[in-house]
Amino acid sequence: MKFLKILFSQTNLFKNIKKCSVCEKRVIGFDSLDDYFFNKWQENKYIHSIFDLETFNFINYSCPHCKSSDRDRLFAIFFKNFLKKQSNKKKINFLDFAPNPALTKMFKKFKNLNYRSVDLCSKHADDIADITDLNIYKDNTFNVLLCSHVLEHVLDDRKAISELYRVLRPGGFGIVMVPIHLSFSKDYEKAGINSENERWKHFGQNDHVREYSKKGFISKLKEPGFIVEEIKESYFGSSVFNKHGIHSRSTLYKVIKV
Repeated sequence: MKFLKILFSQTNLFKNIKKCSVCEKRVIGFDSLDDYFFNKWQENKYIHSIFDLETFNFINYSCPHCKSSDRDRLFAIFFKNFLKKQSNKKKINFLDFAPNPALTKMFKKFKNLNYRSVDLCSKHADDIADITDLNIYKDNTFNVLLCSHVLEHVLDDRKAISELYRVLRPGGFGIVMVPIHLSFSKDYEKAGINSENERWKHFGQNDHVREYSKKGFISKLKEPGFIVEEIKESYFGSSVFNKHGIHSRSTLYKVIKV
């Protein structure tokens, strides 16, 4: 043990220890994005740059313990801060789309949260439903929702966003996220792209149907009536982003129903 302390002290490893905000475990470093994606982008000649993606740290991508991505860690920081402040208030009805098991485990630790998850086919979800037709939920049901990296899979994303608005209570909010290319002036959609290889080439993944611009995404969120707020590094602090392996250009999109 003494030898290890000397070694850590000499190499300053203690100063550089990271932490996963989802599982709360400390790590020397996070795992980079799996080579599978880099190989697929190269194989199919992906036409866009991954360096333009807003909330994406492919170097420090996933936790080696719980496998949560950098955006999952950002969600955890945000929601833990929010939920701790609400601990003495009424219970919060929370809807999570396409749930991440590690995040679900974290959410369920909060006794003030009525947690519900939904997906079209995930075995991890409480409910099975299409995001463009959430008829299993009444209007104004949820105080808070999380919808991350779902809309880029959906042909009618406007209909999906209108459903998010419908099920959210007035005064409630959601965090809604998609892959955003900062170099785009408008959303990138292309008719006739049906094969997996062509989707890898144009959209970066075999089951994506578009890529978003910041302007296009915000505009679509506002259409049903959402107020949109961008939550950036300055809100959390650069030291928090560094500690949890989150890229400095990462941004949360908070939608509010008034």
